[in-house]
Amino acid sequence: MDVNIGEVIGSLAGDPTVIAIYLMLLFSVGNFVIGSAKAWQNGSFELEAFDAWVRKDGGRLIPIVAYLLLGKAVSLVDVEGAGLPTTIASTALTGYGILQAGTFLLATLDSMREAITPNPTLKVEKLARADAAGDSIPLDE
Repeated sequence: MDVNIGEVIGSLAGDPTVIAIYLMLLFSVGNFVIGSAKAWQNGSFELEAFDAWVRKDGGRLIPIVAYLLLGKAVSLVDVEGAGLPTTIASTALTGYGILQAGTFLLATLDSMREAITPNPTLKVEKLARADAAGDSIPLDE
């Protein structure tokens, strides 16, 4: 059971597993930025949102990344005479990780779509707050 670290790192370049991890991180950060920008625009941004984002997305990303990397690691381990079981285990772990990564990406895309889509209810609430505070209501809203 000899694992060469250089071989492991070299095999990750352009690998679908690594691409899935990068996409999840990119979408997660993008979702936070878009959501924060929208909340800032609406005047509802709070610094606690960063903590919630780290706990929520981190709690979802860590197990998915673990499945993907474990599947990759199992495929690189050469166990004497156990070629098929390690291939099955690697395929199962990687497949499950890719499935979870796909659902994460779809949910994150939906969240970004909701943040970008105008919310008429929020607009009415904003106008009601302005009216209650005695502020003038802009005509363009």
